[in-house]
Amino acid sequence: MIWIMIRFYDYKNYFKWVFFVRSCLILLPDRLGLMRNLILLDRVNLICYILDMRCKMCQNEFIPTKYHPQQQVCSQTECQRTRQIQNQREWRSKNPDYFKCLGQEGAWRESRHRYGKLWKATHKDYLKEYEHNYQQQRRQYMREYMRKYREKNRQLIIEKATNVNRDKS
Repeated sequence: MIWIMIRFYDYKNYFKWVFFVRSCLILLPDRLGLMRNLILLDRVNLICYILDMRCKMCQNEFIPTKYHPQQQVCSQTECQRTRQIQNQREWRSKNPDYFKCLGQEGAWRESRHRYGKLWKATHKDYLKEYEHNYQQQRRQYMREYMRKYREKNRQLIIEKATNVNRDKS
């Protein structure tokens, strides 16, 4: 009688021992209780062990991808959607304060507005000096900005006129 012993790792990295007695297979009891398919290859007297898992959502069997062997849900869209919703609910229950700041943007803006007013009132000399030093740059910027703005408006007017003429003909 020939005994062959092979050690392998399943999808959760639990190692298991599989014993082959010629063409009979004896599996040690596992803790996972998953469905197994055993395929016997007659020519070589080898047995291939394929691990099939059951989906947590629909309870159908599926084979996990080789890129994500810990996959617990099949790739059907309904199962993936319910898995995603469950994960989001679980995450939100673990992190209840994460979205706490939502809805407080108005108060923040108001406090920043008050701070800006206060800063300008206390730094009038600095603002005058800044405006005097950068007056020429500001003029150049505004001239260029307005030139581009006018050009853009001209193009829009021309496009509208051509579209109206096309519609009439």
